Amino acid sequence: MKNFNRLFLFVIFFSFSLNTYSYRVKESPTDRFKIENFKDEIKKMNFNFDEFGKIKDYGILGYYNFIPLKNNNKISAYACLTHLKVYDRHEPFIVIISLNGKIIDYSIPEVKKKHLPLNSESVKKMVIGQDKNNVKMDTVAGSTYHVPAINAELQNILNIFDYKKEIIRKDEIIN
Repeated sequence: MKNFNRLFLFVIFFSFSLNTYSYRVKESPTDRFKIENFKDEIKKMNFNFDEFGKIKDYGILGYYNFIPLKNNNKISAYACLTHLKVYDRHEPFIVIISLNGKIIDYSIPEVKKKHLPLNSESVKKMVIGQDKNNVKMDTVAGSTYHVPAINAELQNILNIFDYKKEIIRKDEIIN
């Protein structure tokens, strides 16, 4: 009985101490991640285009949003919006992809000051022009941005662009 009492007290103490000392992270909502909310950010990127194509709901692609970018009324590239899980929040991540499946540019629009090197030209040079088979960023991003997560998202975007091309690219031929 004595051991049972000790065990009971230990369990009670342990359960209260977990609530007291546990670290809880509140996740930020992802409702705002619609590509139409980031058109201004896409226009600021290193790709010239005349207009945006029609925004479509791709459904099966989950949280990967694609929009065609047009020059002379023809689709010349695609912009993809997804989000990166960064510490306790989600950050928008925009990638412009050429028609042959290579990265033209990317942007993390809400990156904080201490992580600005992620949007620098020297870091972007590592991935611009790369396809799904050889995309890899090798840099230091601080304590909250995990470069392996960025690499994974870049590769996921390019894989989806290739694998789901019949869904994403069905409007390339203009009638």
